[in-house]
Order: sequence, then C-alpha cells, then structure tokens
Amino acid sequence: MKKGIAISPGVAVGRAFRLDEVLARSAPSLLEASALSAEISRFDHACDAVASELDQIVQRVTAEIGEEAAAIFRAHRQLLRDPALVAKVKGLILNRRIDAATALREALNEYNILFARIPDEYLRERMADIRDVVGRIIAQLTMQASVQELEGSEPVVLVASEILPSQSVMYDRLPVAAIVTETGGTTGHAAIVARALGI
Repeated sequence: MKKGIAISPGVAVGRAFRLDEVLARSAPSLLEASALSAEISRFDHACDAVASELDQIVQRVTAEIGEEAAAIFRAHRQLLRDPALVAKVKGLILNRRIDAATALREALNEYNILFARIPDEYLRERMADIRDVVGRIIAQLTMQASVQELEGSEPVVLVASEILPSQSVMYDRLPVAAIVTETGGTTGHAAIVARALGI
C-alpha cells in the first residue's frame, strides 16, 4: 500500500478519475518570417484573455472561499505579466520561429531546471503557479479547456501527477470527494485551496 502526505483530514471513497496532463506536448509549428508578428499578437491576446479570466476568479474566490485563496490568483495575475516570462516567450517566437504554445513550453522547461536547484521547498512549490499560468495561456492559444468536465453526480477521487490551483478552485462545483497527486505538499497553493473547500 502506498503512503503519502495527508493535506486534509478524513477518508474519502469514490471512483478514480484521472486528469490528463494540462501541458501535454504537441508538435511544434515552425513559422514563416511573415507570420511572426501575428503570432506575437496571438500570444498577447491569449494573455489578455487569461488576465480577464483571473480577474473573474479573484472576485468569485474572494466571495466564496476567502481572501487567502484569492491572493493566490492575484499572484497568478502578476506572474502573467512578468516581464522576464513575456520577453522569454516573445524572444523564442521571433528567434526560433516557433509557435507561442511551443515557446511557452520551452520557457517552462527552463524555469523547471532553475527551480529544481532551489533547496527551499516552499519556493520550489511556486513552480506549480508558473505551470498553472502557462497552462492557462496554452489553453487559450489552443482554445481547449484546461481541465476535463466531470459528468454525473457520483463522487470521484481525482488522480493526477499534479493539481494546479486553477483546477482545484473549480472543484467546489464538481462532485470531488478527494484528490490524490504524485507531487505537491502542504504549502502548495492547490493544497491550500482544496483544504479551504473541504476536499
């Protein structure tokens, strides 16, 4: 029997439901020089859409869960506009002539390498926030939902390699009995939100 770190008290029983990877890879698109400006604009529009989405989430989470959980998504709003991330992605698009989603994945890989070297667990946990923001932008770019819909009212146990904060906040409206992940800890933002929701 496998053992892990309990984030919330209690026992839950339900059908296992596996979440697919939010940042699943797809083949990169190589762009013509004439298409680069349009791809930069597409990236900017996706970021604008995510900013609007996060503003709505902050309002809802503040009202339904509380200020502590809402602060997580305010931080995501700041990450979204981080000049280093934006410059990195745009630089990859222009210099490598790759599509925005591929550029985001490559930038994320660089952050993963950097954060893996950080000895402080609390700071390493912030990598989930970066993955969450990048996943939102990619979802906008590909016009796909970043999480799968659950059908029916039967309680389920979500099983994933990682649950991102934006995913966990949606589970107050879905029949989620518990969450089991491969990664994450007690200080992760997804854990804080899930705990606040009583999951």
